[in-house]
Amino acid sequence: MAVRKRRRKRRKIRKALLHAFFPMRCASCGELINYDKVLCKECERSLESHNMPTCHKCGASLEDHDEEVCSGISCPVVTAFYYKDRVKRLIIDFKDYMRNDIFETFYPAVTERVAVEYADIEFDMTASVPSYERKRHSTSVTMAKELAHAFMLDYDKNLLIKYRETEKQHMLGQSGRMENLKNSITFNDKKKHLIEGKTILLCDDVKSTGATLDECAKALYQAGAKQVCCICIAVSDYTVRLSEEKVFSEKIAEKSSMIKEQIS
Repeated sequence: MAVRKRRRKRRKIRKALLHAFFPMRCASCGELINYDKVLCKECERSLESHNMPTCHKCGASLEDHDEEVCSGISCPVVTAFYYKDRVKRLIIDFKDYMRNDIFETFYPAVTERVAVEYADIEFDMTASVPSYERKRHSTSVTMAKELAHAFMLDYDKNLLIKYRETEKQHMLGQSGRMENLKNSITFNDKKKHLIEGKTILLCDDVKSTGATLDECAKALYQAGAKQVCCICIAVSDYTVRLSEEKVFSEKIAEKSSMIKEQIS
């Protein structure tokens, strides 16, 4: 604990020194901000999380939920935001530019979701989504470390292994994503003793179809995990979009039938 505090203090000092020569700018709009901030006040106010409770099958808020298009995975999932607009841009920067400080923006909402929506679950440890190539930066690892610290849980980044390369998920549809990741993730035999009988909080940045989370959860259950629950910063508006498409299709069908009646 003391070591972590000293590290954070050193980071703040470095930020303050850098700010003197290279002023900090809002990660969203580019406005000048204080060295200890990530977003300006206006962007912070506009960054609203979706309302609780969340559907634990698809991760969307129950306010925007449609049971007919909801697709569940092998474990419950909770999210705090929708993956669009400003949230989407920030998560992309978090991923692509190693901006770990951006997670500080999402941290309060994410920890609140875990505390409230998983209130009756006692977690033992956190887990992160593995990557095929060794990366210097992983949003999933950053999340798992921070949440392990927040809730005083254990964490080991080598619990899971991705043993084959897969195509980029965002280029594929729902069925394609599932097939793409099938049997690509397994548990680490050397870490199996850490997983057996444990309740695990699996962390990732975005939940879209849930294919990645599903493969990770299955691997953890195969290793003997007692229970696996997922937490993501954001959920793709996939389920909401499907619901809108369904409504649009129904309207078209209704208009078509009206036209047919008029003709006849």
